[in-house]
Amino acid sequence: MLGMIFETIVMMSAISGILLLLIFILRFVTIRVFPVAWNYYVSIVVIAFLLVPVGNIFGRISNQWMTSAHISIVPQTRISDMLFVSSKNTQHENVKASTDSIVQQSVLETKRIIYMEDFLRFLPYIWLLGMVVFIAYKGTHFFIFKRKLLETSLPVEQDCNTYKIYQACKLNMGITQQITLLSNGNINTPILAGLVKTFLILPEVEMTKQELNFIFYHELTHYKRKDLWVKTVALFANVLHWFNPLVFRMVHYIDNLSEMSCDEVVVRNMTMKERRFYGETILNVLSRVISKQEGIYSTLCETKKGIKRRLTLIMKKRSYSKKVTAVSNGIFMVVCLTGVVLACAFSPSVGNSISAQNTPSEININPELKGNGIELMDDWNWKNSLDEMNNKALFADIALEDVTKVEKENQYQLVMDQFFTTLSQNQKATIKEKDIETLTFPVPNGRITSCFGNRIHPISKTQKFHSGVDFAQKMGSDIVAANDGKVIATSEDLGGIEYYGNYLIVAHQNGTATLYAHCRALMVNTGDRVKKGDKIAEVGSTGCATGAHCHFEFRVNGEAVNPMEYIDI
Repeated sequence: MLGMIFETIVMMSAISGILLLLIFILRFVTIRVFPVAWNYYVSIVVIAFLLVPVGNIFGRISNQWMTSAHISIVPQTRISDMLFVSSKNTQHENVKASTDSIVQQSVLETKRIIYMEDFLRFLPYIWLLGMVVFIAYKGTHFFIFKRKLLETSLPVEQDCNTYKIYQACKLNMGITQQITLLSNGNINTPILAGLVKTFLILPEVEMTKQELNFIFYHELTHYKRKDLWVKTVALFANVLHWFNPLVFRMVHYIDNLSEMSCDEVVVRNMTMKERRFYGETILNVLSRVISKQEGIYSTLCETKKGIKRRLTLIMKKRSYSKKVTAVSNGIFMVVCLTGVVLACAFSPSVGNSISAQNTPSEININPELKGNGIELMDDWNWKNSLDEMNNKALFADIALEDVTKVEKENQYQLVMDQFFTTLSQNQKATIKEKDIETLTFPVPNGRITSCFGNRIHPISKTQKFHSGVDFAQKMGSDIVAANDGKVIATSEDLGGIEYYGNYLIVAHQNGTATLYAHCRALMVNTGDRVKKGDKIAEVGSTGCATGAHCHFEFRVNGEAVNPMEYIDI
């Protein structure tokens, strides 16, 4: 589960990173041409892509569209791309020679996948640890500052001029919610803080009525636009994506845009003289600022560079034509659409679904291989006749020279996944869930000792995905066929003795397949037809096992699914 969450987070971070780079590159133009509020809301859209797995949401829709449109893809060169071949007897030697190089390349790729998986499995825990450290640091810093701030703040008396001006500003802006007005001698800039119970804290310095008006309008505009909530959500996105430096930059960028867009709202109907005085108010407060704190609150002032940029925008009285407004709205929609398209493109579910749904006629094969006598068996239709399956062709080219090393690395599952993927790709059509036949219990009177899904491996003591269900029973007990079918492969054909022990794979008439592993003995051979309930093996403890049991897998369209959802109990 943690690995899936981390994979989704990385995907969202990559998508948002592309959008952020685009925004940062264009900001020099957009900040001058479009309203600051437009830039602010575009940045909020990026936050949405950082927090919402848009690819997963739209992935199923995209998959259905791609399936209906019969989109074909060219998969990478893998073992599963060249298992299903047919060759003429007179050209057998040429076929073997032409596939040797591809097999060797596939072996090297499999090794690289194994080494990368050993490294990548620790990344989710590193991400989780970094997130905990980030929360601890930011949270401690914020709550200590907030506690000191509230402890040293005093309520502003309701009969003083400052409070009366404050209430008049609230009334003019239509704000009826309770916002407590406080004063504090330890701060140097007005602060708006608190998501649920909001406080407006003023520094204890002398200010004119006009300065107070500008300050109140500025801070209350933040409150009215829910800017504190935006900053909170941005900080939460920063927590999830602490490993992405662009997200740190985004949080700072949103803070600046929040202040500038707030200025834009406040000075919208001001004269040039009033704008100048508003800018002087900011400078006057800035002159008192000693330090700037970080947190989930809004302050009137920031860095000198930021103040200079704000003053420049304040003094520019701009009006936007309908054309500019239309263009800005169009670009806004393009940014949103680009994010959705990238999310769907990066979504693992899209690629997996397409891969699983490709039929042999949709896969592109190297023309040179076709010239050497290698062809896809387009006329196979296993749903019509299991007898037409040439099971020898399924594993003729998977006899890896270094399969022993693969077994010792406890990663033979990769080879098995490739085999089942190829098995699925050579079906004429993918089976729908409603058409799947129910299975019989593969181990009569067996008890479940390990379920389908993520678990702590009993030997390696690491978290791994368990692609089947383990049924424990005494040594030598019967293992029966879960459904009618044909034995398509055994451990003698595909190897993997040290991992799966003695095992066999049965392909079924409805396009599914089952695997029975760790058997003491096999009662059938490759190519045999079996009926539901027939004894096909005996319970054992061969391979990577800690006791007598049968590891049972059920594959639908090449993908491992929970067998218990289909077994007739």
